[in-house]
Amino acid sequence: MTSWLQRHVAGMGRFGHRLAVRLDTPMRRQRGTALVIVLATVAILTVSIVEFVYQTRVNLHLAANQRDEVKAYFLARSGVNLQLLALNYQHELSNAPMIGPMVERSNFQLWEYLDLLLPTYAAARLESPIGSLDLEDTGATGFGGLTGDISFSRPMPEEGKINVNSFAGRNIDQATLQALCNLIRPPAYDDVFASSIARQRALRDRFDLVGAIIDHIDSDSDLTVVDENCNVSMGGRGNESSRYVGLEWGPKNEPLVSLDELALVPGVSDGFLEQFRDNLTVYPVPLRFYPNLSNAQAFLGFLCSHVTGGSEDVNPCSLPVIAQQVYVLALALEGYVNFFSDKMRLIAQYTGFMDGISDDRVLDVSRGGQMIAFQQPRDFVNVLNVFRTQSDVAMQFMLFSDPGRRLLFGMGGVGGSAFIPPDIAVTFNDRAMLQQIEVGPPRVFTIEATGHYGVASRTIRAVVDLGNDSRLLYWREF
Repeated sequence: MTSWLQRHVAGMGRFGHRLAVRLDTPMRRQRGTALVIVLATVAILTVSIVEFVYQTRVNLHLAANQRDEVKAYFLARSGVNLQLLALNYQHELSNAPMIGPMVERSNFQLWEYLDLLLPTYAAARLESPIGSLDLEDTGATGFGGLTGDISFSRPMPEEGKINVNSFAGRNIDQATLQALCNLIRPPAYDDVFASSIARQRALRDRFDLVGAIIDHIDSDSDLTVVDENCNVSMGGRGNESSRYVGLEWGPKNEPLVSLDELALVPGVSDGFLEQFRDNLTVYPVPLRFYPNLSNAQAFLGFLCSHVTGGSEDVNPCSLPVIAQQVYVLALALEGYVNFFSDKMRLIAQYTGFMDGISDDRVLDVSRGGQMIAFQQPRDFVNVLNVFRTQSDVAMQFMLFSDPGRRLLFGMGGVGGSAFIPPDIAVTFNDRAMLQQIEVGPPRVFTIEATGHYGVASRTIRAVVDLGNDSRLLYWREF
């Protein structure tokens, strides 16, 4: 300390003495600064290591999930390819020199059994209400052992549905138009169309909706008007866009890719799609009636188009008295098809393992041991006539129909003691029906399979045309 500073500090008394001592003492806090630096370094390293470990674990789980996604995807592809292989085998069976004629006579359709047989490839085990079979116990190899699982959906034929893309042109397909009109004509659907007409004021009735569907798909811009007798007239050139006033889109004027696109048609409600989705398609299928693939709504539309005693101005199914009789027949036919569609129940019925509809009732309308509802077109007419003349047989098969459709058709009380079926006096043009009926194996299928691995699931849905070198018409992965 300089002498000048010492003199001034000394003159400050006790405070000056303390200050002088502190000025002469070396800095004691240098070691504390080093400790702070070390602690800060350790803290930073700890945070970095924890972050690195966390990020590594996240990446590990992401990689594991990606691995599971890839394996689930290829399991789903395997399921789709397995269904394609089995469906193609049906046609090989039909063309085989020795067994082919037998397959044709029996009308054996392999696709109806795939939901029972295909799971054995993944599980090596077949489970059914009448027993089970472990393939490993039989010495079979190549089954099971999958690291994962495959869920198979039953292949769904597209035949027997109305192809709305038949309207994709400048000329209206009259046969498709008549089929669509007859599908939606029955009074049972009044409530479905009432809500659509209420929301879309431009629509007068359900047949206006048919015109709107045509205009959305056809290639011209003219307004199409369809009356209650399914007659077509032009409502104005270049005027079809008038239905889309206030909407952010207009008519597509080209074929639909998916049936969901019908929701863009003014007046098509969720109720309409829910009611008729199973009877419509966008894929190229022939306009033939497939009774083995039909539900009550399809039967109703087909029967209404062949009721005798009508006139050009009035379709008999528009009359509630006639419609009630046709409802009974349509539900009985659906129940008959459902009875033969459940193969395990059918086998149990024939082998006596399960109680079901009485054997004499089955034999009234089919052959003993029959595994498909209608083996020949003539079988449909024969079964229909049995239901027309024996209402008790019709009532018993109605119990196998869809309960929701029974309610829709006003037959919810079927099976109860208070239910009295209507007298059936309606007749049909058998010859005209036989000309449109097809009972052979379908060729266009929607197939779906889901692969499961770990926590991942992937589904593939495809539509394939087996009659055109197994050409894929649709493919979606989700």
